[in-house]
Amino acid sequence: GPTGGSKDDCPTNLFTASGECCRACNVGEGVVQPCGVNQTVCEPCLDSATSFPGHPSAESGGVWVSGSCRECRVCGVGFGLMFSCKDSQDTVCEECPEGTFSSEANFVDPCLPCTTCEDNEVLVRECTAVADAECR
Repeated sequence: GPTGGSKDDCPTNLFTASGECCRACNVGEGVVQPCGVNQTVCEPCLDSATSFPGHPSAESGGVWVSGSCRECRVCGVGFGLMFSCKDSQDTVCEECPEGTFSSEANFVDPCLPCTTCEDNEVLVRECTAVADAECR
């Protein structure tokens, strides 16, 4: 039979012009150049160009959606991280429940608990979903 594997051995069911089975990109990788004349070119979804100081660079900034890398969804102000952006799972955000807040839009911080004023302090500003309480 023909060498180089039969059509049954090709999981992508796609072939290059020369009859090679096109390789599929792994989870967490995106297709840079789809297969055709040449073999598929993949590259990992890299950390976001906008990395946040103080956060480990392991927080992936790319998610692999239907064959291409997209930037991770950012949780807006008033929303916190529920599930991290990873491989093919985009960021899942939650609206900050009462008693918590999120004053920064990013894809790494959960909703944080509001500050409670000490006995000798006065509450200057109530805590909202978008800003912490302020005490004096």
